[in-house]
Amino acid sequence: MKNDLQLLWQPAIIFPTITVISWLAMLAVLFGSWYTSGEPRYVSEEDTQTIAFISDIGAQNLKPVFIACSTLAMSTYLPTIALYFYFLSPTHPHTGNRKSSPLSTLTRIGIPFLSSFFSLIGAVALILLTIFDTARFGVVHRRLLPASILSHILGCSLLCGWTFIRLHQHRQNTSLNGPGGILSGDKFTVELYALAPIPISMASLVIKSIVVAFEFGLVVLFATMTWWLKTFDTAAVMEWTVVLMFAGYMACQAVDMWMIIRTQNARIEVENEEPPIGIAI
Repeated sequence: MKNDLQLLWQPAIIFPTITVISWLAMLAVLFGSWYTSGEPRYVSEEDTQTIAFISDIGAQNLKPVFIACSTLAMSTYLPTIALYFYFLSPTHPHTGNRKSSPLSTLTRIGIPFLSSFFSLIGAVALILLTIFDTARFGVVHRRLLPASILSHILGCSLLCGWTFIRLHQHRQNTSLNGPGGILSGDKFTVELYALAPIPISMASLVIKSIVVAFEFGLVVLFATMTWWLKTFDTAAVMEWTVVLMFAGYMACQAVDMWMIIRTQNARIEVENEEPPIGIAI
């Protein structure tokens, strides 16, 4: 299975990198334009509002940048999710387990499908809300906003939960099967026949999980302050924070993909080496 790695390792690293760069570039341009223009008030802002929402700025002359950067970020975000599930799938030859488990169908098909489905809905809703801006299409924009945010959070939550399940499955199989290989004094020949490691940083997974949890809490506060308390400035700060945290989530995803490719590339190189003669254990 060397060909799939050769074809996919570059996109697996490049896609999340493009997502982070385009997302941060969009935020920097929008905020920089608003701040350097003297923090103007836009027609879509509320009477008591002094801090602009991202959508308020994106509905003005920078709308093409808003649409282009959001579309680029989402069009690279979705393939990143698909590649992540592919490389860590229980059926993948370099990270999967040969033996089935009670959760095999759920982890192989169910959770990845739901996570990808919600991520797709969130991405499409985000692109549409940049097109149907808050200044000209207020009703449509306000309906697309919660659909985008909640779908993204659901997709990210399922991805993190699925990764924890995969790590647990791998540890169970490792404890049941144990390592095996050729006794030759070379540690790599023993690892050659052991269960493949899950090439994911636990620190990165924990950070992503914390980010998703904080995003959910901030979104609840954002909805409360926007629709009930009418404290729009605080809600605007919450919105900017949530959007920045998504960039941090994708940065962790980029680190994960880099680790996956590096680990699998090293493993393939070991497998392609001629094993030394020894005694099987």
